[in-house]
Amino acid sequence: MNWIKSNKTEIFILSILCICVSIIQYIQNFGFKISFLDNDDYMRMIRLKEFFIHHDLNNSIINRGNYPYGVDLHWTRFYDFFLIIPSYLLSLFNNSLNKSIEQVCFYITPIIKLISALLIFRISLRFQKRLSAFLTSAIFCCTLFSFGYLSFGRPDHHAFIMLFLLIYLGSIIRNIVNIENTVINHIKTSIVAVLCVWISPETLIVIIASQMILFIAYFNDTENLRNLYFQNILTSCFISFIIFISNTNNFSSHIMTICILLLLAPYALLKKYCFQDRILQYWHFVCLLLMMFIFYSIKPVEYDKISVVHIALFLCIATFFVINMQLVGRKSRISDAILWAVTIGVIFLSMYPLFLKGMEGNISNYVKHIWLNHVSEMQSPLIRSGKYIFIAYTIITTIAMITKFSDLIKKKVTKINIVWWLLLGLSTIYLFLACFAYRMWPYSALFGLPIIVNVCMENQLTKHIYKLFRTLICIFFTIIFVYPVAILCPCNNKDDINKLSNKMYKEISLAIDKLSDKPAVIMENCNLGTKILYYTKHRVLAVPYHRSTEGIISCHECLNKYYDEKRIKEILLQTKTNYIIIHKYGKYKENTLCNMIQNGNYPNFLKLVKMPEICNDIIVMQVNLKEDLVF
Repeated sequence: MNWIKSNKTEIFILSILCICVSIIQYIQNFGFKISFLDNDDYMRMIRLKEFFIHHDLNNSIINRGNYPYGVDLHWTRFYDFFLIIPSYLLSLFNNSLNKSIEQVCFYITPIIKLISALLIFRISLRFQKRLSAFLTSAIFCCTLFSFGYLSFGRPDHHAFIMLFLLIYLGSIIRNIVNIENTVINHIKTSIVAVLCVWISPETLIVIIASQMILFIAYFNDTENLRNLYFQNILTSCFISFIIFISNTNNFSSHIMTICILLLLAPYALLKKYCFQDRILQYWHFVCLLLMMFIFYSIKPVEYDKISVVHIALFLCIATFFVINMQLVGRKSRISDAILWAVTIGVIFLSMYPLFLKGMEGNISNYVKHIWLNHVSEMQSPLIRSGKYIFIAYTIITTIAMITKFSDLIKKKVTKINIVWWLLLGLSTIYLFLACFAYRMWPYSALFGLPIIVNVCMENQLTKHIYKLFRTLICIFFTIIFVYPVAILCPCNNKDDINKLSNKMYKEISLAIDKLSDKPAVIMENCNLGTKILYYTKHRVLAVPYHRSTEGIISCHECLNKYYDEKRIKEILLQTKTNYIIIHKYGKYKENTLCNMIQNGNYPNFLKLVKMPEICNDIIVMQVNLKEDLVF
């Protein structure tokens, strides 16, 4: 409360700025209609709707999608809790569950953005001056990168990931700059780390990178190395507890608990002895090998869900810390540390070889070629329409990081400088990753903004300039140079954007719902799969989602490959498809079923279905095949 009272003016301005910019950005792109940005948003709403029907927190399978195989949503349930409760409370007043879910999912992300902006301001105050902290948060509210993940109608988990990464980063920075490095603070940091991993294993990049940077900073500081060890062990304990209560492989949870207890035992010794007993080193390494041997037969189906893989990773990090505590004061400590890091890394990756592949770990190369490679968030910003914005941002960030780096190497290692080293490391990692995947750009900007502002406002090169002009320089290089480019060309085709209204999707889906009184199986090739699932009772063969492997392959072979009537009929019979829907104005290859339908050349087993005027952009064909047909 004291923090709010002392900064009430800044908080009020940031709140108004965040809300106004979010509204302007949304209206500029989508007008005044309620719209959702992509298929992931609808999948989130479908999952919420399924929960209210079945009341099963552990069931992540959407049986009506990717029919008859089902879609396995890899998202963990943690974010759902924050959507289920307000959706239920809102449904008590408007008597419509669907409407409640849509309203909550439409408005939740800007609320998260506002909280994140205030968190950035509070965290920045710990290591920056007041004006710099305010500018960092204000720029976060305005820049283009925040729109993709922090817009209205975007109930995706990326905004939630960003929020908890800020909470974790705030905990780490508090531990660095705070003189009282208490056990309670380490427990809080560990809990936040677990919640980050629970939301998405992508957060491991930040957690592991921050641990590595702090390890280097504290290499000759025995006490702080002990704290890092303690935090990682606690994180492993908490993750094990979550797996246990989630009833996910109870045997593994029991074994993991035993291993953690074995690894926790030396913590009591660490307080008594100053790492002079080499038994400690061998004790942890033996425990690590034992754990890996036990987990040898465990092959997690999903590498992007919280699992024993992540506990094993944290225990490897903890073991690395303990082993290197033996090296404090030795001349060869750097080379030994690298040797141990490589050894433990090889052991871990030999047990879980798919870990580094992330979301592509269990996806066939065929699906990657025909679908996943075209997903926008997986593409490089350098080949997208906004590549010049990304190049401009990269140049600005790189110059700022080089300037800050040159300043830091001339100064002594202080607590504040450790924070800047931490931000430099995270910003560098994510800037590199952002060159390969658009989804990493917002995280790069999140960690790079404080560096840009600091260089503009407090660097020796700009310190002699009057404060007002420094502020203008900062605004110029971060807002005026980046954001208005999007204002001048926000999209390539305004009409296409306007077609993405929630109302039109709903009307089209309701018209499709009337195709049959009973649930039918629909093969679609017009990006309507998630909307059909949400608004209708029907089943969809291939939802536009990378876990729909079987459905994507079946649809591609049936609709987009060279016309083979025998194979097409075989797929339609196997999948029990009742209707085929394609986009009337799509660009299709010649001699494919989609191209034939588009040109009015209908095969004898397909019949054109007359649809209302609202469905003029799609073509609906009814499948008429004899089920006793034998190939």
